[in-house]
Amino acid sequence: MNILHVVQCYNPPVLGGAETYVRELSEHLISRHHKVSVFTSNLASIKPRRQIRSGSQKIGGVSVHYFKTTRLPPLGLLNILNKTFDRRFQSVRNISLPLRLFSNPQMPYLASKIGLGDWDLINATSFPWSSAVLAYYGAKMGNIPFIVMPLFHIGHPEYECHSFFELLRKADAIIALTNYELEYLVTKSIPKEKIHVIGAGVNPNEFIDADGERFKAKYGLNDSQLILFMGNRIPTKGIFTLIESMRYVKQHFPNSQLVLAGKSRKEYAQYYSNLPPALKSTIVDVGVLPKQEKADAFAAADIFVMPSKFESIGLVYLEAWMCSTPVIGSYSKTLSCVINDGEDGFLIDFGDSVMLGKKIVYLLKNDVLREEMGKAGKKKVLKNYTWNGITSKIEGLYKSVINNY
Repeated sequence: MNILHVVQCYNPPVLGGAETYVRELSEHLISRHHKVSVFTSNLASIKPRRQIRSGSQKIGGVSVHYFKTTRLPPLGLLNILNKTFDRRFQSVRNISLPLRLFSNPQMPYLASKIGLGDWDLINATSFPWSSAVLAYYGAKMGNIPFIVMPLFHIGHPEYECHSFFELLRKADAIIALTNYELEYLVTKSIPKEKIHVIGAGVNPNEFIDADGERFKAKYGLNDSQLILFMGNRIPTKGIFTLIESMRYVKQHFPNSQLVLAGKSRKEYAQYYSNLPPALKSTIVDVGVLPKQEKADAFAAADIFVMPSKFESIGLVYLEAWMCSTPVIGSYSKTLSCVINDGEDGFLIDFGDSVMLGKKIVYLLKNDVLREEMGKAGKKKVLKNYTWNGITSKIEGLYKSVINNY
């Protein structure tokens, strides 16, 4: 198959969840002798907006083309119009979807470039960026089968957008990550038969050489109980709640340390600057880690904690489990499909630092329970969440959509 994947950003090795999904899927399909291209913007990130490159290059066997982005002068006005149509004129479908094209950084030639290609199939992700809408118009122009992988953060205001639900209705198939995502999309009048629950994955081989002691030695953490957070440091990831919970944890485990890995953001920098010295001293900031050191960090951690408000599935929980590390997330219908509360981790109320602190302390006091939870999580990942298995399911879906088009 000759496959095109469209995603808003693609800047290895620094990748978010959507970009990681597209990269893993693309490279696994290449290993199965398919031809795969990725069309993306020349932005390292959209928030904040930072350009990296234009042109084309090969990454992991995948042909990646970076499109120059522009900003149109009436962007603010068009954003207002988008919201107005989404909120008040939901029946005006032929207008609301085209307007959504102007709500995010522009790639002026993306749709026409797609329409002129000889692709067997196009898979576009992720919401709420305009790249998925541009991909739809390109697919329509070239009469090419079109799949959407929305990677919804259900409940997040930016995803509650009528024009994107209309796009899903127009797609030939939709890839969902959890059963709850399927149920949610059905409530938006999207035909159930279009939705395929496939999930996400990890590469078990990447964790074979994970060495927690190596990580501890590098950062001088040999005598500490380690709580690990890995992700963007934004409020909706629960980072502030986690830091506040360390007040309680420190009372019971004075040697405990909170290791923060991932990108820092402006909100976090402002929050951190106002922390008292005693709380700052609990934090070990390791920044963005390369792949091997990332695996070492998961292996070193006693508990992985990311109490997010919104997740599409949470790849980092799966990665922690591959190192037999128990996890803590926040209650949501999405994460309840991933984390079995009390079996392979715990779920807490979002924003409840007291509840989180008590769960962390409870796990640190119970070595046997931590081990059992970690093993249960690893068993679940190996059964349901490997990239080989996920790729096989998506490969089968691609072939089915092409054959029935």
